[in-house]
Amino acid sequence: MNVKILKRVLLMLLLGVLVRADAQLTLVLQVPPAGVVQKSQLWNMALVSGSDVGYDVEVNLTLISTVDNNPVLTATGRVITITKGARQLKYTDFVPVKYTYLSSAFNVDQRPEGFLPLGSYTACYTVSAWGGHAEGPLVEDCIQLDVQPLSPPVLNTPLDKDTVETAYPQFTWLPPAPLSLLNDLTYDFILVKMLPDMTPAQAIQQNIPVYNQAHVRQPFLNFPATTTALDTGIVYAWGVIAKNAGQFVAVSDAWTFRYVTKVFPKETAEASYVQLKREEDGIPVSVSDTLKFVYSNFSSDSTVAFTIAGLSDPDNQLMAKGTFTAQAGENRVQIPVKFGWGLRRNDTYLLTVINAEGEKRLMKFIIKEK
Repeated sequence: MNVKILKRVLLMLLLGVLVRADAQLTLVLQVPPAGVVQKSQLWNMALVSGSDVGYDVEVNLTLISTVDNNPVLTATGRVITITKGARQLKYTDFVPVKYTYLSSAFNVDQRPEGFLPLGSYTACYTVSAWGGHAEGPLVEDCIQLDVQPLSPPVLNTPLDKDTVETAYPQFTWLPPAPLSLLNDLTYDFILVKMLPDMTPAQAIQQNIPVYNQAHVRQPFLNFPATTTALDTGIVYAWGVIAKNAGQFVAVSDAWTFRYVTKVFPKETAEASYVQLKREEDGIPVSVSDTLKFVYSNFSSDSTVAFTIAGLSDPDNQLMAKGTFTAQAGENRVQIPVKFGWGLRRNDTYLLTVINAEGEKRLMKFIIKEK
């Protein structure tokens, strides 16, 4: 390299250092740290220059998920000119902004003015000189960003401090809002026993779950008949945690309830209904001409099968079978006793109700004399 060219290169490098040193640029981020956030709000900032010389800069943004520290979005605004003093900037100053989406969570709303998916992020900004001899980063800064729903999940049933009359209740709740921000919403359900001198929230956090279920897709859960039934005299606490694509969104309040059993006399009045059981009861219910029972339809079957078997004979002969219609939830069912089935008064029989999942509920009965 001849001396003239070498001097020219050295002069360019020196000018670059001088311009960069003269930049004296400060970045002041004005992004809301929490709540529902629009992408346009990510560009609220102020740039303060101490340089007597104006120059062009480019702002680059990288949004990083705090769950796994992976980038989920990058963005670059148009080149802007900075002069000495403070310049307040907003989204319209950077239009057109080029976004690159690196996570499927952003597929729900890719509009430039759209909302960020719920979650916890780190937003990192790099302001670089653009063009000329001072091209390169001038200032960098990051801010923690928690995009939260306007409202968390809201528990619905059982009501707080309520009682339920089934050992296998249905739990329902309302989704977090706004629901449009969530493209992969699931819930973690938890049920615990309350202990003395504990608040419901403490019980949820500290006690071993009686039952919990992750990745619940719908805002309801039927307490499964395959698990241990609830106990009377115990106060239970329950709640749900909302997640989007496996990332925490919000947690509901914790509510409590108790399970109480209905008391049915063994010889029932004509208007009384018997609660079916999971196992045979030792004492048969005395009925007249109609079987009346309560059936909790947690499988949401529209038609439910039943059988009647004789217990007075050693072979437990099948006497009758049929179906009845049902609605979701609790049903009060009446099945007329048909003596054409071969039923006899004062003999003992077993009614078996079977849902679509093969779960059985039983009632032992005897047809009393008129």
